[in-house]
Formats: sequence, C-alpha cells, structure tokens
Amino acid sequence: MQSKRPHAAAEFHHAYLAALRSQTEPAHVLAGILIKKLCEQGIDGSKHFESIKRSAEQLLAAPSSAGQSTFDLTLDDEITGSRSINFCLDGADLDQAVEGITDAIESASQDIFDLLSQSALRNVLKDPAARLLHLTNERDAFMRRLELTWAEPFKLLDIHVALCQEIGAVRNHWLRKQRRRARDLVVVDVVTRLHGRTLQVAGEVQALLRNGFSDGALSRWRTMHELTVTAMLIAERGPTVAERYVAHVGADSIKAARQYQRFAAVLQHRRISTRDQKRLDALALDLERKYGKPFLNDYGWAADTLKNPNPTFASIEAAVDLDRLRPYFRLASNTVHAGAKGTFFRLGILGDQDGILAGASNVGLQEAGRLAALSLAQVTAVLLLIHPNTDSIIWSRVVGDIFSKVELQFVKTQRRIEREERQLRKDGTG
Repeated sequence: MQSKRPHAAAEFHHAYLAALRSQTEPAHVLAGILIKKLCEQGIDGSKHFESIKRSAEQLLAAPSSAGQSTFDLTLDDEITGSRSINFCLDGADLDQAVEGITDAIESASQDIFDLLSQSALRNVLKDPAARLLHLTNERDAFMRRLELTWAEPFKLLDIHVALCQEIGAVRNHWLRKQRRRARDLVVVDVVTRLHGRTLQVAGEVQALLRNGFSDGALSRWRTMHELTVTAMLIAERGPTVAERYVAHVGADSIKAARQYQRFAAVLQHRRISTRDQKRLDALALDLERKYGKPFLNDYGWAADTLKNPNPTFASIEAAVDLDRLRPYFRLASNTVHAGAKGTFFRLGILGDQDGILAGASNVGLQEAGRLAALSLAQVTAVLLLIHPNTDSIIWSRVVGDIFSKVELQFVKTQRRIEREERQLRKDGTG
C-alpha cells in the first residue's frame, strides 16, 4: 500500500531548511545579541524575544544603521520601562552569535528527528493488516510451491524423524530398566539425552526447510553433528568419559559466571554475590583437583581420554572417524558466522547467480536435509548399539536404509530444479 505521505528524507530536508532559515535570518541573530546585552545591563529580555526581534528588524531596516557598531534603541515599556538603551557590538558578540546559531540548529535538528521518527512509526503501525496483506499472500503462495516441489524428500524425512523418535523412547526405557544398577548407566543417561536433543534440533531443521531457509537449516545441522560426535565418543570410551562429561556442567557454569561478572556492570545487571562467587571458586578448585587443570577448558571433559590438554571439537571428531564431514561442518559454520564466505555464498541462491538473499528460497535445501538425516541415523545407531540385541541391530539397519532414501530424494529434487533452471535460461525465459 503506497503512502501519500512525503518520504521521510524529503520531509526532514524541508523541515531542516525551515529551521536553518529561522535561526540564521539577520533579525533573529541581532535579537539574540540584544537579549545578551540587556542581560549585561540587568534586564531580562529572554521572555520578550518576539518583541525584541521586531525592534531588531526596524533597526536593520533603518538606512542610518548600516555599518554602525554603537547605537541607541528604545524598546517596549514592559521590557525596559521606556529607557533608551545604548548598545555596542563587536567581533566577540558576532562570534558568540554564530556559536549560538550552531547550538540552536543542532537542537532543532534533534527535535526534527524526534518528530519525524515518531510520525514514521505511527505510519508504519497504522493499519498493519493492509500493509502486510501483500507479503502474507506472497509468502503463502511460495510455501505452497515449496511444499509441492520438495514433497517426497520432506515426507521421507518426516518418516525418518518419527521412527528415530519412537526408537529413542523405547530404547531409553529398555536400557534404563536393564542397566538400573550397572556402572554404565551414566553412559545410557548421557547418550539418551544427546539423542533426545538431536531429535529436537532435527525438528528445527524440518521447520526451517519447510519455510525455505536452507542456510539456517544447515546451521542447525551443525549442532546435530556436534551432538552425534559427542555421543559416539562417550559410547565408545565408556563410563569414565561419560562421568567427566556430566561433571563438565560445572566447568561450563564457572566460565559463564566469569563472563557474566566481567560485563555485569556494563549491562547494568546485579553482580554475582560474594557467597556465590566463593562457591564457584571452590567448585573450580574441586574440579581441577579431581580431573586436572585442562578439565576447565572447553571440551576439557575429553582431555584425558584424548591425551590432549586442550582438545577441540575437531580432535573429538577425528577420534570417532567423522572428520570426513569437516568440509560440511565448515560450510555450515559459514552460515553461522559473519565471514566473507557466508556473506557472498548462500545455499539459497542457485548456481552463479549474483544476488542478495534476504528471505526464503526453494533451492539449496538438499544439503541440510540429507545431512540432518545422516546425523540422526548415526546418533540413533549409537543408542541402538549400547548393549545390542537382535532387535536393535535390525532397527539400526532400517534407520540406515531410510536415511539412504531420504538422501536420494533430496539430491534428485535439487538436480531437477537445476535442470529446469538451465532449461529456462536456454529458452531465454529464466
């Protein structure tokens, strides 16, 4: 809906010029000087600016006043009591007048900005339904086309997620029941929690894919991959590593508290109390004493098992032989961070097209879709193969087979879109 109001920039320009003319006209400047001179003689003329300005206009209009620096001026009785006041102007008066003009214009500019911004805000919020109708219709049409284009891979991914969720619930119950008194119950607890969290993030990936946000979906897959890698290492290395992972909640809390304490004053938040700070310091000493100083680092829970005092996610990834996915992890990282690669390369832009993607797109969904299915299959297999039995082995293969079907359909759909785009360009209609 096109507004009949003038553009904000033009409106500001006109208002600013009006303020500029008002503040710099000779009578206005002279009136300011006269008020200052009256103040020096014990007369408050600030409340009579308009009257003094009229007198200044008469003075400037009088031919005899041209070039004079000293003159007499009779002002209204209410200002001076009919006294004739002698004024002497010099360069300092003019300098102060110029300074006053500058201050007045700056003040006027701020007032104009405030006025126009409030006016623009009211205009934006006025009748939002009418303003958003076009965008809503356009978005609904896009969603219908997207769902139609990607119907098959979306359906298979739904089946995959639902199956893995069902397996997680059944397997969690069985493992906890079977291993109730076993030492490796901590492994079961950690892995089932990681599996549940991976399922939740898979749902976020699905939502982003169904709304055409391929880059956002890939960034959430990165989290799925991190959860899967962590679950693999813990399941492989056993209770000791699982216990350290659980204990690392304390290390993460200590680091977060230190960052909070550093910026609390700037953020105008209450600082951590002395009592809580002492408790955190005691926890840090206890963890360091129990697990070693490297434990307090990021991924410090894996330091001992990896024989690395400062492990990174990449070193954990390599330990479980999933570093082959690092190129995809890097691609996903580009979509998260503000680097140049992520700014100029977007999954939602097809081929070598040069554009700025500021919304949804119906291309590029295959990477996040198939990778999400892969990570979910991997973490579900980890859960199924803790104390494996016949059922768990069979279902781990089923999950792997469904992943393959999901991957195939996502890739086929993307290739079809690319073929159609090439044909459109060849026909000259793309």
